[in-house]
Amino acid sequence: HVARMDVSELTRRRGLGPAKAATLVAAIELGQRVLRDRLRDGRRLDTPDAAGEFLATRLARERREVFGFLSLDGRHRVIRVHDVTMGTRTQAPVDPAEVFRRALLDDAAALVVFHNHPSGELEPSRDDLGLTRRLVDGGSVLGVTVHDHLIVAGARWLSLRAVRPRLFEAAAGQHD
Repeated sequence: HVARMDVSELTRRRGLGPAKAATLVAAIELGQRVLRDRLRDGRRLDTPDAAGEFLATRLARERREVFGFLSLDGRHRVIRVHDVTMGTRTQAPVDPAEVFRRALLDDAAALVVFHNHPSGELEPSRDDLGLTRRLVDGGSVLGVTVHDHLIVAGARWLSLRAVRPRLFEAAAGQHD
């Protein structure tokens, strides 16, 4: 995926010299900065597509799993973006206590948690589903709604709320 490449990797491609490669990397970085600026203006990321588009652009260059969350206010405007852990190519350990500590410091009403799959595979793992359940239950106790869990793979994303809505039934005790 071109968005993940640095200048030296791009120059190994036919037809791309150092100047074009540097321009391409700069353009990708500029696009990411524009998205960050939009968030500072109180952008709402209240749909999976809005959040997925933002996160896919933000995580496009990552070669390792990143787990994080968006803190949202009561109107689903972004308060802050948190990258909680940076893992390996295949996993990122998550401490739910750290997630909620940061969310409570933000005075967040809701969260959209996310992680990427550098492999390009969108299918959620058993661990992904279990973590989502634990976060939903923990948020229910603390009064912080876990609105969704997005898995990002390249330019694509998957909303766990859309494909496994029962995971988001607070304290339901039922597993999907």
